[in-house]
Amino acid sequence: MNASFIVAGLLTVAGVGLLLSVWPDTNTATVGVLLWILAGAGKVLVGWPPANENLPLHQIGTVNLPLGSVAILLLALADPAHEDRHVRHRRGGFRVARHRHVDLRAGAAGGRRRRTTGRISR
Repeated sequence: MNASFIVAGLLTVAGVGLLLSVWPDTNTATVGVLLWILAGAGKVLVGWPPANENLPLHQIGTVNLPLGSVAILLLALADPAHEDRHVRHRRGGFRVARHRHVDLRAGAAGGRRRRTTGRISR
């Protein structure tokens, strides 16, 4: 189990290095990439000292879980195509997205596919 954490962490750091040219050159993307690298290093740190041998160091490595989640969120927000496609207008400082949904529930619109725009169908 520990070896799998070490391998996963090393592959995460290598993957971030390979995808570095994909992300835009913005502060948000830079912070996201750095957090993703730290998440990979945290995975290695979880696997290197087993919990029964060095619990404090093992627990420091568990910070990879929230770091990885925040990194992916920041990289998604740094994508310039994200703003062009989905943002319609702002309300109270928040972006309101306009998406197309396809309702595939049985009985919705007589069992047919129904397209909705900008709202959640019930």
